Amino acid sequence: MSVVSYAQTDYGKVQRGTQCPAEYVQNQNQDTQPQGEVVKKKYPTREEILSQKIAFFTQELDLSPEEAQKFWPVYNEGWKKIHEAHKKVNKTLKELNNALKAEPATSDKEIEALMEKYFSALKAEAQIQEETYNEISKVLPIKKAAKTCTLEEKFRVMLIKQLRR
Repeated sequence: MSVVSYAQTDYGKVQRGTQCPAEYVQNQNQDTQPQGEVVKKKYPTREEILSQKIAFFTQELDLSPEEAQKFWPVYNEGWKKIHEAHKKVNKTLKELNNALKAEPATSDKEIEALMEKYFSALKAEAQIQEETYNEISKVLPIKKAAKTCTLEEKFRVMLIKQLRR
């Protein structure tokens, strides 16, 4: 069984904390590895993570086929915009960090300008998140639309726990 199909068909196992796809592959490889040889942990690919996310959201939101057909294009488009906005936030944060470490010291005026740029990027990201929620709430019931916000964090935490194992 491939890791992708594992993530799609055995999602319940991942949720209950048995094996993440990376562990499944590692355990499969251990049977073929000679004793005493170190097995390098295989991390899931973006495609495998995306498959897990789709299965996770579909199950948690209890999406009907009709809802899923309407939801995923809206969600994917919104997520792309949020991701781009988040990259801008990180870029401005990096600029600020570099300015604070710079020798000779960066002026207070320049630091203030970088802080304004950073807060502006945060506001833009929050605005895009709100717009995405508004679009999702047009294709899903309000409770399901609101749940998408909490599921992002829940999935992220679940993924981090899997990768730490």
